[in-house]
Formats: sequence, C-alpha cells, structure tokens
Amino acid sequence: MKTLERPLRVVFLTLLSYLIDVCLMPRLSVNGVVGSASFAAIAVITVGYGRKAAFCAGAMIGILMEAMLSSVPVIYLVSYPIISMLCAQWFADLTDRQRERRKLARAAQEQPVMNSRLGTLLVKRLMGVVEIMRALFRREENLNPYLRIPMCAFVSSLIMNVIFLVYGYVSDFGLSWLHIARAMLAVLYTVAISLVMTLPYRWFLGLIGRKHRRSREEGQTA
Repeated sequence: MKTLERPLRVVFLTLLSYLIDVCLMPRLSVNGVVGSASFAAIAVITVGYGRKAAFCAGAMIGILMEAMLSSVPVIYLVSYPIISMLCAQWFADLTDRQRERRKLARAAQEQPVMNSRLGTLLVKRLMGVVEIMRALFRREENLNPYLRIPMCAFVSSLIMNVIFLVYGYVSDFGLSWLHIARAMLAVLYTVAISLVMTLPYRWFLGLIGRKHRRSREEGQTA
C-alpha cells in the first residue's frame, strides 16, 4: 500500500489544483486576470518528487484542460507536459550521479579562458550574469525547496503565457502592451499562489520533515 501512497497523493493534488483553477480562481480574478493553481501544484510536485511525477502531473492537467477548456486545439495537451519536464530539468532534486557529473564539468571549466584584451568591464559583467545562471541551472547541490518552488512556478507560468502571446501575435489578434502586462500579472499571480500553497501542498505530499525522518531511520538502522 505504501508503494501506491505517493502516486495517489500526486493524482489527488493534481485533480484538486485543476478544480481550483476551474471553480475557484475565476472568482478570485484581478481585473479579469487569474493565476494558475495547477502550475503551483506542479512546482511543488517537481521539487518534491522529481521528473517522472512532474511529467505525469503536467500530462494530467494538459489532458483535463484540453478536454474541458481548450479553445485552441492541442495547445494545453502539448504545452503542460513539455513545460513540466523542462522545468523539472532545472528545479528537481539532483541525483548523486548528476552532482558528481556537474562537479567534474565545473572543475574542467575553471580554466583561464580570457586573455588580457577581453578583460574589460563589460565582459566581466557578462561573466557575472553567466555565473548567476550557472548557479541556478547548473548547480552542484540542491537549492532550498522553498526557493525553487516559486521559481519553478514563475518559469512555468512565464513560458505558458509567452506561448499564448506568440499565438495571439501569429493569429493577428492585435497584440498590445496591455496583453503583455496582463500576462505578467498572471505570472506574478501564479507565483503568489505558489507561495501561499507551498506549505499545505508539501504537508499533504508528506514532504515536510522528510529529511529528519530519513536521518532518524538511518540512525535506527545503523
């Protein structure tokens, strides 16, 4: 029964987030803009359970959205699982093999590649940005989950809204700065939902205090 506990919790949380999006979020709109409780739930599942669970949750949400709400054929069905897997590559927990591989890659890259003529202030600033991006997306250790969850929700919602904006532009919808502002408001709304729902979602999935339980079990077996 324990082997089914995790998948059942993921399925229940995914369905719950979909119902929140469909039934509750329209009543909590801000100037007609709503956030995505589904992306908030997928972010928690991604950070807590990894790539496979993130893909399954994204696929479930995509199928439900496609069947119930889609006005553009296939866009939800394709976008949600792809976005979930893409963000899982960045924000899911690293395995021991991935940590070792990234440490070796970082050690190989720590070589002087700039000559004296390229040592300008602009290049140094660009290298600083590169180091920040490397720290986020090519990290050697797992960042704090309470930092990764809103970041994952932000990136997921941003990609989805960019897809909508691109589709509107290609379809001669009359894209304006107002649409871009509303899209960014939807992204920020999704991040706010993830910040509010992180603790209850993680509690329901059994992720709060998991490290302490593991260390206690290891101490008992030692």
